[in-house]
Amino acid sequence: MLNREEIEDKALRQRKMHDLGTEITIGNKVFDIIENQYESFLLLYPLKSRNIAGFTRKKSDFTQIFINTSFNRGFQNFAAAHELYHLIQFKEREKDNFILCKKTDIVDTIEGIQLSLEESIINELNIIMEENNTINIVEDIITDNESAQLLYKICNQELKNTFNIKDAKDLGEYKTLLYAKFNEVKLLSSQDTTVWRFVTDSTYFNDIECITIQDLAYLIYLNAN
Repeated sequence: MLNREEIEDKALRQRKMHDLGTEITIGNKVFDIIENQYESFLLLYPLKSRNIAGFTRKKSDFTQIFINTSFNRGFQNFAAAHELYHLIQFKEREKDNFILCKKTDIVDTIEGIQLSLEESIINELNIIMEENNTINIVEDIITDNESAQLLYKICNQELKNTFNIKDAKDLGEYKTLLYAKFNEVKLLSSQDTTVWRFVTDSTYFNDIECITIQDLAYLIYLNAN
């Protein structure tokens, strides 16, 4: 079995071979890659069972990948990429084979990628911090003061009632506003943004001072003269 470094190296070589770059996610392109670049028969079908994610089969020159479409599209993409790995292995070894992948196999793959991504982000942040000592990493707010805890709880709830936190769509705005509220930070915004409208109409965040793009442009104009 290959270790993580060997798998990453193999994936990088495949991406270069097919002009996929090294940074962008492949996403739905994985299905096109399986069918057209690896000339494999692709079968997509929703099974009643959610225990099976997919399978890969090679017999002589015939190769086939099956993906269970009863899962969401994101999971299917991961499953297809997982099966593509098996397909590449089969072709390189020129060996007939069949492998069935369970849901847990794909979940393990996703968790491994998430850990790898977290490590990459941390390493990138460390490099940026070494190159620029004016940057500070902001941690989540922790306080022992009961009054502050109560205010934090109320503010947190108001944000969650307004922004989409569940699937992390508005997580940046959520964390930025919380930090600004409890650290007296001014926000650079535009009057047509969700953040500006929220701060203007908010019960607990209307004391945050926002510098608008228009304000900044005017200050630049004054300094230029």
